[in-house]
Parts: sequence; structure tokens; C-alpha cells
Amino acid sequence: MIVGVLADTHIPARAKELPKKLLKSLEKVDLIIHAGDFVEMNVLMTLEKIAKVEAVFGNMDEEEIKLKLPGRKIIQVEKVRIGIVHGSDIPWDIEKRIPNNFCKEKLNCVIYGHTHFARNKEIDGRLYFNPGSPTDQIFSISNTFGILEIDGNKIKSRIIKI
Repeated sequence: MIVGVLADTHIPARAKELPKKLLKSLEKVDLIIHAGDFVEMNVLMTLEKIAKVEAVFGNMDEEEIKLKLPGRKIIQVEKVRIGIVHGSDIPWDIEKRIPNNFCKEKLNCVIYGHTHFARNKEIDGRLYFNPGSPTDQIFSISNTFGILEIDGNKIKSRIIKI
């Protein structure tokens, strides 16, 4: 299964629409995971027209999104258990705080956002994956999103620059 992973799209604050390269890549995925900060509901609705979406809300999302989506979620894709959370507070030490969101759950992967800075790192047998932002470079030198390839209980992960 191919999973497109996004966070921090911040539309319309950082861009008027999702980048064309991102949209073209998402046409090939089976599932989209968004780790929050859509900002406006129409971004979620656009993604839902492309593929099934699993998502959480972020700190910048409008009230309508916060009422529709949870702040934290666990899903299963094939034999892989994935935790999804946006993240909060200052971004500098978020990698130390993100595991606290899922400290009691057995997960293979944690997807998060908030920092706009892509990360693809395994710690203690668990993949921590932040796709960065496809529209904003406030904390990063490039716009990015992620792709997970899941086969049974195996995950291949990569960050894609736009």
C-alpha cells in the first residue's frame, strides 16, 4: 500500500492551493495521512476527492475541522500500527515530546507535524515521520511531503522535495 503523508498545508495562509507536484503524486496513493494544520476545511475536502484520508487537527485549524477530526489517532495499515498527532508548543524540542503522545501504545510508526521540518528517523524500533510542509519554509529550506510504502509489517519511508 502506498500512503501519501502531509502536514502543515496552511491554506490559504501560506499558499492559495496545494502544489501541483504534490497533487500529481497523491493520484498514485491508496491512502492520505494528514497530521494537521489544514487551516481551512476545503483542503480536507480536496484530499478526500483523491483518496481516503486519515487525519488529525492542528493548532491552526479552523473550528469546523477541530469538531470533525480528533487531536490524536491510531490507525492500522496492513500489519503496521500508526499513531498520528500534530504536535504543539515550541518546535525546537518536539522530538523529545512526541513519544509522550503514544507512550502506552505499541506502534510501528508515529506521524506528526507542527515543525514544518521533515524528519524520517527510527528510534527504539519505531519510525518517527514528519513530512514537513508542502507550502511553507518557515523552519525549513524546502517544501516537502512524505511517502510510506507498506507491505505487511514492513515500512519504507521517504521525504519528497517539491
